[in-house]
Amino acid sequence: MNDLSINFFINYIIIIINFFFIFYGFNLLPIFFTILGLLIGLLLNKKRWPLVIFSYFYLAFPFYILIFLNNYFLNGKLIILWLLCIVCASDSSAYIFGSIIKGKKLLPSISPNKTWSGFLFSIIFSVIGSICFSYLFNITSITKSMIIGLILGFSTSLGDLFESYLKRINSKKDVSKLIPGHGGLLDRLDGFLFAIVVMFFFVLLWE
Repeated sequence: MNDLSINFFINYIIIIINFFFIFYGFNLLPIFFTILGLLIGLLLNKKRWPLVIFSYFYLAFPFYILIFLNNYFLNGKLIILWLLCIVCASDSSAYIFGSIIKGKKLLPSISPNKTWSGFLFSIIFSVIGSICFSYLFNITSITKSMIIGLILGFSTSLGDLFESYLKRINSKKDVSKLIPGHGGLLDRLDGFLFAIVVMFFFVLLWE
């Protein structure tokens, strides 16, 4: 086992420990353990430091936020459902309208299947989904719902493109084959990982 493999094993252990700390309300301890994990990683992999921090900030941090929202915010579960509604509206509309209308490619060097038509409709339906969900559950004003839908729709597309970029530079079609025909969990959650962080900042600003 090389240093990078050891480092990733340490990262996973620390991330799992942090999940339990956040779940049970020890919200400062994850900061200490994350710093410890980063220091160990940097000592083991000085030349590949981006890989050291990747799992903490790209993979773990959004799920820390998810647990925190669920446990410690009054309408945390409703906010998470709202977020999922927007992300699903974005992903589904991008796929459906991109496949039907086709047209000019969005960023063919990163993701050859994504089109401008799919991207534009993903933003439109993110806004519509956000407004409908917010109105149905009386969460906030239409104006705020529109803003959240617009920015989260864009964030979802950005997360999807970032995941495509990672797969492209690593010459992989899918992250894994866990879900037949769909790849791995990250292939399904790529947009969600970006969107949850953005939603959290909205919640903090508008609480």
